[in-house]
Amino acid sequence: METKKKDTQIIKTFVNGAIKIIKNHHLISPKALEKIKKRYGLGIKTDIASVVNLSNVTFKGSIGIFFPKQVVIFLIRKMLKQNASNLSRNLENGETNLGVKYMTMNPIIILPFATNFGIFHIESTTQK
Repeated sequence: METKKKDTQIIKTFVNGAIKIIKNHHLISPKALEKIKKRYGLGIKTDIASVVNLSNVTFKGSIGIFFPKQVVIFLIRKMLKQNASNLSRNLENGETNLGVKYMTMNPIIILPFATNFGIFHIESTTQK
């Protein structure tokens, strides 16, 4: 049970840090929605993502943040205070509906957050 508490604390630290950065840099307050377990066919659209795999003596797992295109454009507008209507060529070239595969049989937890322009989410799973 102690390991689960440590895993939860590491994931909470990442989530809190990511939301704090979004609040500070984009001047918005994303609203946390109810967490859900990821399953095939859930239909969450993702265009831009960043996934981090962590492995040390106290935690082994993956944590990622996932955005649909319209939320990324909204965040860029808020941060730069410019009327962006599309992504840069660099981001567009890498844009795809991502299908991230985790090497675990453990549940993948999705933590969705609502903004005025759509929903983004954070995913986490552990590998034991």
